[in-house]
Amino acid sequence: MAAKKKKKNNKKKLSQYSNFLWGFIGISLICFLFYFLYTKIASLFIDNERLVVNKVEVQGDTYWTTRSKTLIKLLDIKLGATNIFNLDLSDLRAIILKQPTVKDVEVYRELPDTIKIKILSRMPEAIVVISSNNWFPIDDEGIILPRNSTKGYTNELPQLRKYDFNIKLQNGNKIPQIDFTLNILAKFKDTKFTQFELNGTESYLEISKITNSSNYLFLTIVINNLKLKKPFTVILDKNNKDVDKRLVKLKEVVTDILLKNGKEREIKLIYDGLIPVK
Repeated sequence: MAAKKKKKNNKKKLSQYSNFLWGFIGISLICFLFYFLYTKIASLFIDNERLVVNKVEVQGDTYWTTRSKTLIKLLDIKLGATNIFNLDLSDLRAIILKQPTVKDVEVYRELPDTIKIKILSRMPEAIVVISSNNWFPIDDEGIILPRNSTKGYTNELPQLRKYDFNIKLQNGNKIPQIDFTLNILAKFKDTKFTQFELNGTESYLEISKITNSSNYLFLTIVINNLKLKKPFTVILDKNNKDVDKRLVKLKEVVTDILLKNGKEREIKLIYDGLIPVK
């Protein structure tokens, strides 16, 4: 009786082993079949001579649309030779994002032969002047940009002077010491702080220069449509957190001076309530 039971158990174990073995073989065959089909299908794309990159289209501002050849070389794309499916789009995006003037980028394929690149550039917001021959543009985040990124409108950008930096000044680096200055520049793009009416004409306050000191910023302010014999100098306390109210008051003070043909050109926004002018 015990021998029969033992024999039955052995048959059961053998059957289980046999089922496992055939199951393993079956799964292996299925995996091999999928791999075989995948490689064959992939080769239809990767080895297809009709699917090589013949064109790279760059969209964005003129800084990059006029540098498509530079971009093609940077990405190591060989027109007429590189297969469009051999390119890893995430790798291409990572390479482009390393460029100092690029804020964001999209890269995608357009079959059968085109790579499209859409670039959002970092735009110069100001010029940091170290000396007459030593200057560099920065964007609204304080990122240092190449000089040629301001070609054509360098003179229109506000100048930032007398700033001391303890970082390596090279393209792509971020300057952390000028956050307050960047905040002021951003506010002067908001009409809430800059737009006013003068004799029925819409006018705007504009910053032409910011001079830094240990505790204060000295803003050189001009009017967009008015030639002043002397610009306004506005003094701001860098430690004051209530900047918005002071800037709203600034345009009121400027308007009042201009309407009265006043000669005052220095405005101190450093005291609570009182705004001395001279």
